[in-house]
Amino acid sequence: MDAIQGVTLLTASNWEVWKVEIKVSLMHYGAWEFIEKEESNPEVEAKLSWRDRCDLKLRKDRAFTLVYQNISNEFKPLISGTTDGAEAWKILQEHFEPNTRARKIQLLDEFFGTRYVPGENLGLFICRVKRSAERLREVGHDLPPLYQGYQMIRSLPDDFRTTVQAIYRWSDKDFVPDKIEAELLLEENRLGVVKKDLEDVSTFAFSDEVKHKIKKQKSKFQPKSLDVNSNSYVKSSKQVVKILM
Repeated sequence: MDAIQGVTLLTASNWEVWKVEIKVSLMHYGAWEFIEKEESNPEVEAKLSWRDRCDLKLRKDRAFTLVYQNISNEFKPLISGTTDGAEAWKILQEHFEPNTRARKIQLLDEFFGTRYVPGENLGLFICRVKRSAERLREVGHDLPPLYQGYQMIRSLPDDFRTTVQAIYRWSDKDFVPDKIEAELLLEENRLGVVKKDLEDVSTFAFSDEVKHKIKKQKSKFQPKSLDVNSNSYVKSSKQVVKILM
């Protein structure tokens, strides 16, 4: 059985990405439930039909095989001593997410190092902040809402300065990640609308200016009509008659 297409092989540096990708694949094949639940219920399985028991065993085996086939060779020895998907997952999780003080400090450093990248979608940036906080929660270190909210607004560009200053004046009751996220996304949407309106006005003004210049250029090359009653016309007519005579 080959590795699943679309799932990156697990290496020493991509655990966070890999565990999400493999989880989605396990859910697709109906095998994730065997990762979440380590123990089966023999009484329930005994009441199943022969076909259902075969399907259950197939999905349970798949919970292990999908994990095993999608990790690099250097980590396969870690789980080669088991055929149980839940146990294999637990071994890998303990290896890549050790619940130690050093691990917590590393995650804290990553959390406070999360910065907004110029041009980045604000929703994606906030998602990165929330995910960093979630990883700390998984190792038993739950960050206060104050820190999470502060991290969401500390590195935003000047376009959000007014909104950020307003958020700083919120009460402790309102200064929570969910409300801050909602306020920032509304401001991002407003700024997007304003930017689009300015671009439309600029485009219209430029188009109008171009039309005016074209019209002006055409008028320079427009032949002037002669007035038969003007002195110049009479004078030129007399000269023509004189030449003909």
